[in-house]
Order: sequence, then C-alpha cells, then structure tokens
Amino acid sequence: MSKPLPPSDPIALRRKAAVGLSALALTAIVAAGLICGDDGGRGVARSYAAAWARQDFQAMYSQLSKESKAKLSFTSFSTQQSEALATATVRRLTAHDAGKVSDNASQVPFTVETRAFGTLRLTARIPLTADNSDASVVWSSSLLLPGLRRGESLSRTTSLPPRAALIAANGVALAEGPFRVSTIPEVASEVVGTVGSPVGGIGLTLKGLGYPADAAVGITGLERIFQSKLAGTPGGTLSAGARLLANTTPKQGRAVRTTIVPSIELAAITAMAGRQGGAAVIRPNTGEILALARSAFSEVAPPGSTFKIITAAAALDSKVATLKTVYPAATKTVLDGHSIQNANGESCGGTLVQSFAYSCNSVFAPLGVKVGAARLVEMAENLGFNRPLKNIPGASISRIPQASELQGADAAGTSSIGQGQVVASALEMASVTATVANGGVRAEPTLTLVTRPTATKRAMSPEVARAMRTLMLAVVKYGTGMSAAIPGVAIAGKTGTAEIRNTVPIDPNNPVDPNEPVDPNTPLVIPNDPANTDAWFVAFAPAWHPRIAVCVLLDGAGHGGDTAAPAARDILVAALKNRR
Repeated sequence: MSKPLPPSDPIALRRKAAVGLSALALTAIVAAGLICGDDGGRGVARSYAAAWARQDFQAMYSQLSKESKAKLSFTSFSTQQSEALATATVRRLTAHDAGKVSDNASQVPFTVETRAFGTLRLTARIPLTADNSDASVVWSSSLLLPGLRRGESLSRTTSLPPRAALIAANGVALAEGPFRVSTIPEVASEVVGTVGSPVGGIGLTLKGLGYPADAAVGITGLERIFQSKLAGTPGGTLSAGARLLANTTPKQGRAVRTTIVPSIELAAITAMAGRQGGAAVIRPNTGEILALARSAFSEVAPPGSTFKIITAAAALDSKVATLKTVYPAATKTVLDGHSIQNANGESCGGTLVQSFAYSCNSVFAPLGVKVGAARLVEMAENLGFNRPLKNIPGASISRIPQASELQGADAAGTSSIGQGQVVASALEMASVTATVANGGVRAEPTLTLVTRPTATKRAMSPEVARAMRTLMLAVVKYGTGMSAAIPGVAIAGKTGTAEIRNTVPIDPNNPVDPNEPVDPNTPLVIPNDPANTDAWFVAFAPAWHPRIAVCVLLDGAGHGGDTAAPAARDILVAALKNRR
C-alpha cells in the first residue's frame, strides 16, 4: 500500500486545488441552470412555441389556461390555427429562444417561411397567467400567427400569374394562353383536360398555396397532373390589421414539356374509335407515357386474363412451375365447389407456354392456388398494385385484396385469372407489361421527359422476365392474340376477356324468386353477348429489343383477341415508326 503524500507536497496541493475548482464550477453550473432552466413562465412560453413550430395543435391547446379553454374549444382552436397558417401560406415555422417574462408575457422570435410571401422574421408575444412553473398560456387572437398584435386580424390579397403552357414531346403546344389553345386540337382534347373552379371552392389546401378564392385550377387530365408547375407562384400582400407584413409579385411557371407524342396519341385515339375504355403506351426503360386515350388512368376494371402475366411470374419465381411443366387438358376446374370454365368451354392444357398462349383458366386458377395468395399479392404489389401512381395525381389505384382476404381456393384462383375483386387501369397493365419488357425492372410511369428513370424497382428476376417473354411471344405467334401480329416484328402480348355481367339470362316473366320481380331497369343479359365482357390486350415490341409497351381496354367489347388486340396492333404500328 502506498503512503499518503505529505500536505506540503506540490502534487497533493495541485490535486486539492483542482477539486476545489471543480466544486466551484459545479456550483456555478447549478446556479446557471436555476437561472436559465426551463422552469417558470419562460419555460412554458418556450414549450408552447416549440409546439407551435411543429404545428402540434393538441400540445398547444394543452398549455392554455383553464379560462381560455372554457372560452375556446379544441375544435375551434385548431380550425382557427389552420385557417391562419393557410392564409399566411406557412410552409415552416422555426421558433427561437423565448425571452424573459415581463408583464406576464414572453417574446419569442420566429422565422416564418411561406409559399407566397417569402421568409419573414416575426416575433410572437405569448401572454402567461404567471411567472412561475404553474403558468399557462392566455389565449388571444394575436396567437394565430407570430407578429400579430392584440386586436389585429390577419388578411391577404393574392393573385396567380398567367398559366404556363403544356408542350408535347416534339415541342408543339398542347395548351397555351388563357384560352388553352393548341394547333393539334384532336390530340390536345384527349389529354389536356380542363381548367376551372374547384367544386366547393379552393379549399384549405389550395388556400395554403396562396391561390385566390376565384382561382381556376386544373380539374382533369394534364392540367390537373401538372397544376402546381403550370400555375406558378402566387403573389400579393399579407397584412396584420393595417400593417403590411409582406408584399410579393406573382412568378409565372415554366412551360411543361410532357412525354406525349402526338403521332402515337393520335393512333391511340383512332384505335379506340370513340369506344369506352382506355389505351396507354409506355416506353419500358424510362416509364415515359407516350399516349393516353379515353379513361386510361381514371377507370379500373377486372383485368381478366392479362393478370395471368402476374400469376405466371409468381409461379416461375416461386418455382412451382417451369415453362415445360405439363397440365392436363380440361374445359374447366372446380375450386371450393365453384366451377371456373375456359372461354367458350374450350378444352386446353399442355405445357405452361401452351396453357398461357391459349389462356387456360383450368390451368391458371389452380396454379394461383398453388402459388398462394401471399406470393400472388406480393408480385402484384411489386408491379404497382395497391398503391398510387406517384407521378399521376388523381389516377385510380389498381387493387388486389390482401392475402388475408383471399381465403380459400376459390378466392385465390379467381384472383389469379384477374376476376373477383381484382381491378386495374389500362395504364397499370401497360406498366406491368413494360416491366416484363424491361427485364423485370419497373420504371415508375411518368409524363415528364427523362433520360433515365428516377424511380425503379426490380419486380422480378431477369430469368423470370425472359421466361415471361417466351410465354407472351407464344400468345401472338399461335395463341389467342394472333390478330395483333405485325409482319417482320416480334410481338409479345396477352389477351384478356373479363366477365363483367352475370351470363345467366334474366327473364322478367320468369324470375328466379317469384316474390322478387325483376327491376324493369335491369338490362337483359343475352348469352354470348360481347357486352357481357371487357376486352383487354397488352403487348410490347420488338420483343427482343423492346421500345414500346401498350395496353388497350375496351368496355363491353367481347373477347380481347377479337377487338382489343387489333386496336393495340394499330397503335404499335404507329409507335414503332417513332424513332426517339
């Protein structure tokens, strides 16, 4: 054991001095904490300001005095706060440190970033009930926005700049000027959409962007999709009572050049021939949308056998089938007591390639059951189902029920052939097809010109994508999609015929239940009537070096191979002439 150093030892003295200084420093820190800590009214003001910056109305309201809460409900409080933030077009609030309490109030500087009025430096006066830890905030209208004084109300005047032009991929205007005119009206009328006053007024969201009450905005089509870019930045004045807080000038947006190719768009319009449904054309490697006709992204319907692309991909990926797997020929299959027939009661089977080419429900419904609901849904979601299209605001969401909802063989089998509760848009099925064409990588569909996709996801392996190309080539070479063939061009495709009406004839003179007469407004269903089914066809070409993916949906138009496939062929012919 070492002996203690003598008191006169210089090292010991230095150690004692250090201990003494540490104790003094600790005392000073504690004292400073008592002075500068978060206790008292200043801490309450600091906490309220922090909640204000987060726009956490519940936390703000919880710090109001009992008297304030008695006069103002939380609903009224949050409504007034939201209105004030929208009026000032607040994008972000930053609270700085609260000042010392004086006259039962603390001054808190804020940086207020707005969408229409720039960045403002404003100070909020937060009234308090007392200058101690029991203090609470005394509500007044001056707390609606930093910088307001007692008795002042917040107001603004705003205006929008002239609306920017919409441009096609080749530089021709699709819509320009206040009357949104174009030199190619037949193309523009199909994709541009409309501008007008929103139903019910601009609403809090548009108010928060700075739009005036009488603003005209994009209601449909490209005008809606590119609304924020076309509208530019509003400008105007922001006032607190008679005081001017900010004054800005509206800034016009730049013209938006879209991916729409007029020649391909015109081909899609012509192919649809005024029929209901939709057509979409995509560039597989970038996701660029080259044409949209009719209700290409706003209508969803059962995709029928085009969904077998997803079922086959899931089966190949799960290794429950190969291209050489052989299935017995049959006219139907029975799942959970429910009979699922092939189209027109045809007998088909053979290898997976042959079963896909002839679109055998008797093969693919049981195959979907074997794959399992979880894997089927996973593949569909990898390909864009059950989520919004990021770049297409307002687009309908293509859906498949969650695996937990697909209980039983019948539910899984029906979904695997694109019936039941499965629905998709023409744009979504064009995207599915484009993903196969792009080697299994899904490029997010976009209407903005890109040199390379900014959002991609591998939905299936390259090996599965190559196998899918083999399946889809067979459809056009000798299967149900032969009417889509183009001499000298390898086309990979898939037909779909989706049942949309009960094919059991309805006889108003002999109802199933005599006590329940048939509604006279219910349309009669004629067996084998094309109106009973939607016609689908998807394809990509050239199959070995894909440049185009297309989907055509024709409402109530019969078999996909009879009507949708020839329409898609005409679009492909026009699209393949475009060399960009």
